[in-house]
Amino acid sequence: MKKVFIVIVCFLLSCGWSNAQDFSGPINPDPNVKIGKLANGMSYYLRANKKPEKRIEFQLAVNAGSVQENDDQQGLAHFTEHMGFNGIKGYPGNSMISELQKIGVSFGVHSNAYTSFDRTVYMVQIPSDNPKNIKLGLDILYGWATAMIMDNKEIDDERGVISEEWRMGQGADDRMMQLWLPKVLANSRFAERLPIGKIDIIRNFNHQTIKDFYKDWYRPDLQAIIIVGDINVAEMEKQIIAKFGKIKPLKNPRPLIKYAIEGNEKPVVAICTDPEAMGNTVLIARKFSHFVMKTVEDYRTNMIYELYNIMYDSRLSEYQQDPKTPFLGAGVGYFSFIGPLDVYGAQIAAKENKILESIAFIMKEDARVLRYGFLDSELKRAKEELLNNYEEKAKEVDKTESIQFVRSYVEHFLAGDPIPGAKREFTYAKKYLETITLKDINAMAKEWITQQNLVALITAPEKEGVKVPSEDEVLKLIFQTDFSNLEPYIDNYKEQEVIDIENLVSGKVVDKKDIPEIDAQEWTLSNGIKVFLKKTDYKKEEITFAAISNGGLSLYEEKDLPSAFFASNFIDRAGIGELNYSALEKKLKGKKMSLSPSITPINESLIGVTTPKDVEFFFQYVNAFFTNVRHDENVYDLVINETKEQMKMILANPTYRFFAAFFKEVSHDDPYQKNQLTFTDEYVDQANYERAFEIYKERFANPADFTFFFVGSFDEQMMENLLSKYVASLPVTDQKEVYNKAAFKDYPATQAVKDLYLGMDEKSWVGISYEAPYAWNAKNNMIITEIGEALEIEALETIREKMGGVYSPMLNMSFEKDPFEKYNLFIMFSCAPDNVTKLTDAVLDILKSFAEKGPKAETLSKVKEQLIKGHETSLESNTWWRNAINTNYFNGVEWSQMNNFNERVTSVTNEDIVNFMKTYFVLNQYIKVTMYPENKK
Repeated sequence: MKKVFIVIVCFLLSCGWSNAQDFSGPINPDPNVKIGKLANGMSYYLRANKKPEKRIEFQLAVNAGSVQENDDQQGLAHFTEHMGFNGIKGYPGNSMISELQKIGVSFGVHSNAYTSFDRTVYMVQIPSDNPKNIKLGLDILYGWATAMIMDNKEIDDERGVISEEWRMGQGADDRMMQLWLPKVLANSRFAERLPIGKIDIIRNFNHQTIKDFYKDWYRPDLQAIIIVGDINVAEMEKQIIAKFGKIKPLKNPRPLIKYAIEGNEKPVVAICTDPEAMGNTVLIARKFSHFVMKTVEDYRTNMIYELYNIMYDSRLSEYQQDPKTPFLGAGVGYFSFIGPLDVYGAQIAAKENKILESIAFIMKEDARVLRYGFLDSELKRAKEELLNNYEEKAKEVDKTESIQFVRSYVEHFLAGDPIPGAKREFTYAKKYLETITLKDINAMAKEWITQQNLVALITAPEKEGVKVPSEDEVLKLIFQTDFSNLEPYIDNYKEQEVIDIENLVSGKVVDKKDIPEIDAQEWTLSNGIKVFLKKTDYKKEEITFAAISNGGLSLYEEKDLPSAFFASNFIDRAGIGELNYSALEKKLKGKKMSLSPSITPINESLIGVTTPKDVEFFFQYVNAFFTNVRHDENVYDLVINETKEQMKMILANPTYRFFAAFFKEVSHDDPYQKNQLTFTDEYVDQANYERAFEIYKERFANPADFTFFFVGSFDEQMMENLLSKYVASLPVTDQKEVYNKAAFKDYPATQAVKDLYLGMDEKSWVGISYEAPYAWNAKNNMIITEIGEALEIEALETIREKMGGVYSPMLNMSFEKDPFEKYNLFIMFSCAPDNVTKLTDAVLDILKSFAEKGPKAETLSKVKEQLIKGHETSLESNTWWRNAINTNYFNGVEWSQMNNFNERVTSVTNEDIVNFMKTYFVLNQYIKVTMYPENKK
């Protein structure tokens, strides 16, 4: 031990650390967060942060969850969470939600909560532009912490909502979990206390029972207030002390037991099947106590874990590019599992009838790592990737969203995770990463890959033709497989460029136009390509990109569509130039970027994101997608086989089959609007690799038919140089294209009603769709937006809060100009089969009311405030700006319209909505698809 200490000290001195922070020292919290504790035991975390502007994140973390429930309280930790939105001091019933909506806070988006085994966390994001809002935020936190009303009628009304949340979770996964959880977590409180609880208790518990849970566990010594955003920390601390300091500690509180999860001397194998299981999943895990970083040295250990995981997953990604690999996807590494438990595990999505082969494959790779370890080249790339991750976080610390800080402070309070801050973490990474050797990494394999505390969990479909291994077969494979002839892993990667840089003939920027309305520029390159650029400082390390051209699938005959649908996927999975997919992944290690091609019904595009540091390679990558795509027939089997395996999963699940049937009806089974939900094996088999490759080349043949968009943090001179070299050099033609409107089918002209009978559970789904042409203009577009937002609010109030018939209705109303000027309205919800008719009628009655008199005045006022507040936040997003600029450009919208959003929001009246509904909305012309259980047929 002394020798190790001396080596560490010598290293620190050699690195030039004067005030030597030794490895054994504690990890000090970030000095930018104010951490305190009140006399009653309540903790608080406060931090000033400007991202997003004029917003404050308020959260309450409670160190209690479902494992604290008594036998007659199972489900009441989660029920208590719901009651936090059904009456707190000063805001009875749903008035808190209503007050939040009035200041632009959307329920479920900006105000929410969750319950887990050992925690309950409440959250609300408040606009800070009015001191009254801050008071409201503090009142809400106070109400959650100690002043829930727990009105008996509100409790009874909420039983229906939670019953529907329970119902939504019913299905194959839940049925199988009820079987494997007691085996995998045997003799553990966690196996007996799922947060959703028991439905009989939820529906029948005595009112006092939930009030007892609230009294026992919602107490200051088990709570932390976290407030981050546009605040004065000193002033906020005074308010916290004054308001929350008066909460009295509970006398003779119940002890908080930190329940353990025992190991298992003998291997545990759990095999569960179900007729509706979505595919074959495997977990091979060894249990370990949760690793908590307490000292600086622990950070170095954690980096060893991270490097190991990166290198192992990189190998698996490489293997997955072989169509013969027995699994669709797999991940191996050390990770947090549940509560106090970590695992070293393999998570595998096995192909049909390939479960044993998948297990053997991972065991073989485990054995390879044990025997030969990793390679220097793998470690080098993993270090580059990990260091880049730490560096980016450090550079972006001033642009980090408040919610990211809040989440880390919640984990600090509840789990003891360190919060040194991104800059200090980057310092750790720079100092310690170079000291980590292959010996350190490979030692982890010997510690983790053992036969102790081993668990094997398998879930699979129960259907004809599917072979599921027995417990004996799994154990025999684990204990008797011989890997004595195993060969070491070979890294075949060779550094090479994605394009021929030396022979590029640069062009230049020939014209620049300012667009003052949006603080952007339009450049024209010497080869005719148009480029829009908007420089921002929303993030220091982000440049978003899109290149878009009209045309798409609509230009092809129906017989070519299967090939066309897969064309961009084939190209993406092939790699680029001389680099196959695996080699490209290795080249991208240590770089922060993504770039993918896409062909939609009406256009083709490249969409991506990168950083200023990596932007030159990003430009090379963009160039390659036009000039140097990789032809590799092997990806045909890879992509097609993966697609078919995924389709099997979809077809096994009744809910996905309902979605498929609904969207098939909505699209009128238009062949140009197919997606994976509506594919068949026969359709997929019609895809031809050579034709798909040809279609891609045709779609991307003329870069001058594309318009390029860049939004983010960049140097203009650098962008001009890179555009001149890599984009202005692209060969172009005179060919210009538009999409083919005649290719698309119209929406059904009459009402269509269809009933399906699917699934074993007492669960229904309802899907309602409206679609119609309208006059596309700024006024009507805003009316549509406000109708959709108002419908969402009133549907939630009616069918969830008043009727208790649903958990979370899904509603979306949108509009489009191309290929046709039309609006779309989708409404979907899950419910009890017996409630289908009355809930559907209630939704249709809301629409009828809108057509006759519009939404309630209070609803419309809430909608306007929500839209304005949401737009304020959107304006700080590079991705939002990129999408807004390209959408307005292709739609021919005046740039000035992007500056009058608030005026357009406030100008919409109730009369406008009624007139729109009367002009364009036919109430009885809709598509309705309803799913009932099979036993209702």
